[in-house]
Amino acid sequence: MRGRAADARKLAQLAAQIRRSIESTLVGECSDEVLQNISVESVEPAAGNRMNVTLMVHEPGASLAKDEVMQRLEQSRGLLVQRVAEDVNRRAVPELSFWLVKVPPNS
Repeated sequence: MRGRAADARKLAQLAAQIRRSIESTLVGECSDEVLQNISVESVEPAAGNRMNVTLMVHEPGASLAKDEVMQRLEQSRGLLVQRVAEDVNRRAVPELSFWLVKVPPNS
């Protein structure tokens, strides 16, 4: 059991590192105002070497179609993965799967 607890702790640490890296990159390095106003809601382990990243889209992006926001996010994927690779001490950087949740306008 001790091995499983240690593995779970390491995964939680990795998820927290990825979250901080993505948040700081979106706010500090993306020139797209829509991406600057996205917050990371969660980072959770998925099957294989993958992490599901749930992002909350705030205005001005909340009024855009999810497809448009996802396209902007995909255009910045290379930068996000690069920053995660720099910030996380692992041989292989997990694949990032993005999930968008939109804040309704005027909320």
